[in-house]
Amino acid sequence: MTLSISLDVQQALAFTSGSHAAVGYLVMATVCGTALTADLTVTDPVTNASGLTAGVLAQVQWGETAQAPLFLTACVSAPNRSALQQLVQQQITSTAVVLDFSVYEYDNVELVYFGSFAPEQPPLDALVVKTGNTIELQVSSTPLQVKSLEVYEVSMTVQPPPQLQELALATNATAKTIKPWGG
Repeated sequence: MTLSISLDVQQALAFTSGSHAAVGYLVMATVCGTALTADLTVTDPVTNASGLTAGVLAQVQWGETAQAPLFLTACVSAPNRSALQQLVQQQITSTAVVLDFSVYEYDNVELVYFGSFAPEQPPLDALVVKTGNTIELQVSSTPLQVKSLEVYEVSMTVQPPPQLQELALATNATAKTIKPWGG
């Protein structure tokens, strides 16, 4: 089975109550030694609290097995885009990635948002997939306009490290499953 969730970037960056669109946040990320700045203001749909995040997720995919890679597409600010673009253009020695993310979906029975996919104990350690000398990190040069913000799409594929970690999945507000990742 494959988990594949498309997320609403517009709703994530300009949260409107009453909408039931799935949203996700790249809470923090350090990619190959480059830490992204939490510089986008977002609203947690569960608590309604405002906070800062390094990116807004647009797509998440995972094969739901311990050795399956995670594929993430996020929208980031111009400064974070520049930092990641530099990684793509240089010789990478470390493929280590540290990240935390949260995906939220709406429960149509309980009528609440719930956390549907995230590391069980963040942050998650990973390794960016590398083919030859190229890391699997794509950085768009064309901005997306969301409200008054310009954000850039970034996609990366990360694989699990040797140590065992856990990912939490939920299909509604009351059913949560913990699955192993790595090891």
